[in-house]
Amino acid sequence: MNIVTRIAAILLLALSSLSAVAEPVDLVAQRDRKTWEIRPGETPVSVALTRWAAEAGWTELKWSAEKELPGAPMQFTGTFLEALDRVMADSEVTGYPLRACVYLNKVARVIQYAGNCRR
Repeated sequence: MNIVTRIAAILLLALSSLSAVAEPVDLVAQRDRKTWEIRPGETPVSVALTRWAAEAGWTELKWSAEKELPGAPMQFTGTFLEALDRVMADSEVTGYPLRACVYLNKVARVIQYAGNCRR
């Protein structure tokens, strides 16, 4: 084994051990974690999502799906985007799956799953 191969092997070993130790921590996301609730009588679900967006400091939640989903009391713990993603995933059981398009200007737009996020 020549010197270059030895150095490369040592560097590779050192870098692989660093990546296992140095996990990035998103302190902002941890700070923004909370329990998001769809309250009894809060229907359609877009009412709760609009409230969540405002509470999280987002500019707007725009409902662009053709159909509304009825609200049902439930809770999700996490950031606004994590909770929004859970609601979108849960929409699959309704037969009308949705997805959220998230934009840099802090606007979230809900569309039918097969739709296009490009505005």
